[in-house]
Amino acid sequence: MLDDIELFVNLIAQPAPQPASRTQRRTAINVQPYRSQAKQLMRETLGYWEEGWEGDPIEEELPDLLAQAEVFSERGEGNTAIAILTAIAQACAEEWDEIAEYGGSGEDVASLIDPVLTEAILCAEFQPGEEIDLQINLEDWEERLDGSFNLSSAALRQGWEDAALQAVLRGESTQLWEDNLPEGADRLARIRLSILDRQGRQEEYLNLARAEGILPEYLTMLAGLGRIEEVMANRRQITSVDQALAVARALRGTGVQLGEALEIAQLGTDVARSELFSSGR
Repeated sequence: MLDDIELFVNLIAQPAPQPASRTQRRTAINVQPYRSQAKQLMRETLGYWEEGWEGDPIEEELPDLLAQAEVFSERGEGNTAIAILTAIAQACAEEWDEIAEYGGSGEDVASLIDPVLTEAILCAEFQPGEEIDLQINLEDWEERLDGSFNLSSAALRQGWEDAALQAVLRGESTQLWEDNLPEGADRLARIRLSILDRQGRQEEYLNLARAEGILPEYLTMLAGLGRIEEVMANRRQITSVDQALAVARALRGTGVQLGEALEIAQLGTDVARSELFSSGR
């Protein structure tokens, strides 16, 4: 109960969310409540499975704990989020051996933590040595959980200052990875896009989305910026119903683009018919 209260205090004591900037902040925070909550969840899960119950309390409850770190990333306080996530991941790793005996999946745990930690890394500003310490932690968690933190490792290596990434963000290149495409590159790009959007860096957002072939986000950002002619010029790149719906909704969200929205929606209908025809249904 005391840990729950302190977690709540940690959240409400922070300033109200503001548009994220490129200036990093560090908030002093007690991470022990997060560590305790994670350990408690691991032990409750172990007891749950020892009694023969089905289901996965970790999968159900860990995302809520991780979401409390996401709040800090969204405020531009990536270092605070990393501190919280480190406490959570370390607690999970320390308790994992017993849970693994009951068939617990460390890969599932890593897959929940990894994208949240990736966002925190990309919102953080590191002091000398901190990146090395975090990489050592990632390798330790991978070994103990038998899971992957590929996204976090890639974000840690590349950061924002990577020369190839900078060229892409400036619109000078569309070759971010050359022949070294990492696992989860699309997910990593989408996390970057979310951060760029929060920071109001629309042109860099568009350049990255175009380079990585993330079409719905590219077209919806164009629509949001009122660049309707560019949206319509690229409409034939839409290849799925979901993409068409996302772009049509963005166009309608501008309040005046009914004709263009209907045209995109019709394109989605045509795609759906083509898919049905191809499947023989």
